[in-house]
Amino acid sequence: MAKVLPSSKPWAIGLSTEYTSCWMYKAKSEGLEGNIRYLGAMPRNKLLEILTKAMVFIFQVMEGGGIAVVEVMVSGLQVVAWNPPVLRNYLKEFPNYFSLKRES
Repeated sequence: MAKVLPSSKPWAIGLSTEYTSCWMYKAKSEGLEGNIRYLGAMPRNKLLEILTKAMVFIFQVMEGGGIAVVEVMVSGLQVVAWNPPVLRNYLKEFPNYFSLKRES
């Protein structure tokens, strides 16, 4: 996104996992480390404050219930995420949800 929209400043929020260092390395190798801020885990009130400033919410987790996706969609924010089977029937009702398809 930062190559297409140079003034964009994506923020990554959440607990650090083994994937965090992978995408951070990729961002650095592409010269984009200055465009992405990793905020780590944060209290819910701070998270809600940040979400009110966001234009889109990208949910990277492919497993689990994806309750964060539903919480964000209810706020009206645009959401891009994998299509978790547990929520598939509910998500199709939201016009602000864009599903990513897994490649086989």
